[in-house]
Amino acid sequence: MEIKSTKGLHSSQVKAIVYGDSGNGKTSLLGTLPEPKTLIISAESGLLCLDGKDIAVAEINTWPDLISVATMLVNGDLPQFDYICIDSLTELSDMLVKHLESSPEFKDPKMALKMWGEFSKRMTKVIKGFRDLQGKHVIFTALSEDVLDNGTVTKKPYIKGSAVQKMLNSYFDEVFYLGIEDGTGERILQTQPTSSISAKDRSGKLKPIEEPNLNNIINKIKGI
Repeated sequence: MEIKSTKGLHSSQVKAIVYGDSGNGKTSLLGTLPEPKTLIISAESGLLCLDGKDIAVAEINTWPDLISVATMLVNGDLPQFDYICIDSLTELSDMLVKHLESSPEFKDPKMALKMWGEFSKRMTKVIKGFRDLQGKHVIFTALSEDVLDNGTVTKKPYIKGSAVQKMLNSYFDEVFYLGIEDGTGERILQTQPTSSISAKDRSGKLKPIEEPNLNNIINKIKGI
């Protein structure tokens, strides 16, 4: 067993999830990362906002497509990319549901409970697999959902499968909400929680509200 020091942990790679309402600019936010070193794994159809950028994109149409790209990354076949973006977890969760529903094993409605158990296992494995990529900064995006919790409505990242969704924030050190500032209409990244928004910054190096620039935020966390 390797014994490590906590000193210098902020110099390691950043693993984060950015979520927000539809149309708030989650995909365009990925364009603030260094273009030649960024790979977007896209299950979305809204890449037009990145027109003019020169960013590599792996378009995912099926769940096996995703597993293929993940395997390449784990095997070190794409060393030119330092920033891996998964856009979005919401779409990928929907893709996995469709993949499982089309399987003969789960055709019978009586197998619904078993199917959702399999969903939780596969989705969790994929999220942790990308998160734990060595030597890569990893950014996930997701839509937001208003969740009623103990009488309070709170915005949280949304994916299908309540068991996985409940655990989602705990998988990341950085959880950011991409919102629109009242009055100015400008986009902002919220890094600290409020009574109505779920967010966190375990690095302790970010302001509660940051400019929506992922490259600058990563550099702040790393102390550059």
